[in-house]
Amino acid sequence: MAEIKVPELYLTSSNPDYRNECNRAFSGKVNFVRKRDLVGALDEIGSRYPTGTAMAVDDQPLMAEIYGGALRSSGMKLNFYSSPLTALDALRSGMKPDVIFSNVQMPEMNGFEFMKEVMKIYRKGG
Repeated sequence: MAEIKVPELYLTSSNPDYRNECNRAFSGKVNFVRKRDLVGALDEIGSRYPTGTAMAVDDQPLMAEIYGGALRSSGMKLNFYSSPLTALDALRSGMKPDVIFSNVQMPEMNGFEFMKEVMKIYRKGG
């Protein structure tokens, strides 16, 4: 059986209190980035995956420009979703990003719930 490559996972929020909650919920399997530090994190990630693919999920349309600008300048391809449910459908349909970002606070499903679903998809074989 081929090894399933699990993408790097990141939750983002302006609220730093979510860092501890993220660590408790995911035991280090999901990273946390404050939104004010996001561009720096994107630059660093882009340098590690210059020809890679990122998925970003955020209900704020402005975030597509922030993700897109930082990641595309490194050569990464961005797939941006304003709906976590649509993003999960894309993963179930075979999308294989190197990195997945999700905002914590979204109306349909919060970022913690989204990441739990992502992890289920990869446990089942990607």
